[in-house]
Amino acid sequence: MRAAPRLIWGQDAGFLVPEFYKTLGANVNGILTRTTFCPALANVKPIVGKINKLYKQRTGVDLTGNEAKSFTSLHAWAYVLNNARSTKPEALRKAFNELEISGDELIMPWKGIKFGSPFPGDTHQNILGSGVIAQYQGYPGGRLEVIYPFELATAKMIYPFPGWK
Repeated sequence: MRAAPRLIWGQDAGFLVPEFYKTLGANVNGILTRTTFCPALANVKPIVGKINKLYKQRTGVDLTGNEAKSFTSLHAWAYVLNNARSTKPEALRKAFNELEISGDELIMPWKGIKFGSPFPGDTHQNILGSGVIAQYQGYPGGRLEVIYPFELATAKMIYPFPGWK
């Protein structure tokens, strides 16, 4: 399987499942993927480490993007319910439209939560949300490391891809 592309870039999905890492073994080193969340963020966002530790104690595994987004959704709901002070639809809608949570309070790698859109009439997107680019490094015993955005990076990018022998 001698191949040496300069870069291998996955698009989330199967590139993040534990079987991918286990199946490729040492050949996983250097593979990039876009993702919404990475447990390595704990190195730059302490709240990630605290929440991931609690989650791992109960489940035996680290948070993934799905669990982190679910957790963050409940976090946002708590803000909305607290600010709405009511369960009436109008009060909830107003609280959602006025919602603004700083990225420092979130486990997601976002600048925060605020609903809006660059498109006229579309107001229901988190305009402060974004993903990260991660790279498998350090097999065996290694993990996905965030390499971009730079302010959240937990490691430097391995480039070019080391290739397969």
